Order: sequence, then C-alpha cells, then structure tokens
Amino acid sequence: ASASAWQVFPVLMPNRRAAETALGVAAEHAMEVRRYYRPSLSQLPDIANALCPVAEDLADRMLCFPVYAYRTPEEEGAMLHAFTTAIESGLEAA
Repeated sequence: ASASAWQVFPVLMPNRRAAETALGVAAEHAMEVRRYYRPSLSQLPDIANALCPVAEDLADRMLCFPVYAYRTPEEEGAMLHAFTTAIESGLEAA
C-alpha cells in the first residue's frame, strides 16, 4: 500500500495574533503549518475592488496542520506535542 497524499487538518484560530503565535511555535517544533485562504480574493491583482471581508478574516486566522498516513509512534507523539503546544500558545496569545 502506498501512502496517501499530504493532507491537512484546518484549525480556525480566534484572531490573527493567535494564528501567528501558533504558526511560530509549530515552526519551533519543526512542524510545517500552512496558511489557508491566503491571500484572500481581495488581495489578488486581477480582482480589483473585490470586497471579501469573510475571506480576509479566514486568511488572517486559518491554519492547516499536517496529517500523515504513515508515522512511527515517536513521530506521532512529537506531532501531537507540537500541535497541542502551538494551539495552546496561540490561544494564550489571543
């Protein structure tokens, strides 16, 4: 059996500061977290005068944590620790 494609677990943080803090803490734990809905539609050069307040709000707050099909118990523990530490730090910073 082959591994599944790289997947993500989206998490909507309460505000930009929380998202940026969680992103930084995850990076400190060597976890690549991606931003979602970024850039928002209103930031694209081909869409002049687009008003997308919901998209901009999501772009500020949405994070996507990695999910892997195959991992060792040690990797799973490290990923869970990085995830919980990042989320908790983000929520504290909110």
